[in-house]
Amino acid sequence: MAGLGRANIGDLKKPFFILVPASWSAKFWNMIKLDIVQALIFATVLIVPSVFLAHVSLGLIPLFLVGIVVFYLIGFAVNLIPQVALDEGWDRKLIKPFMIGGIFLFGIILL
Repeated sequence: MAGLGRANIGDLKKPFFILVPASWSAKFWNMIKLDIVQALIFATVLIVPSVFLAHVSLGLIPLFLVGIVVFYLIGFAVNLIPQVALDEGWDRKLIKPFMIGGIFLFGIILL
């Protein structure tokens, strides 16, 4: 669920995004990189003091950071697929809960 809140597909529709002098693929890739870097910085600031205060394994730090990136990419895909694949707004609103439910269902099955 962490990735669902971070992935802002609506940024592509804002006027200032069009004004940036670069190709669409470069703009898109830089937006994704910026979100991932912001999430990693925020996660690092949260996890490092928590690990030292709780006296748990230091291996938890890289595991948490990888988990944040994976959750971001899942949320990004859940937000991007309906935007690209479906033209009607109602289709987007109806298919997104099924996609989230499928991710949870397969996540529970894999556990």
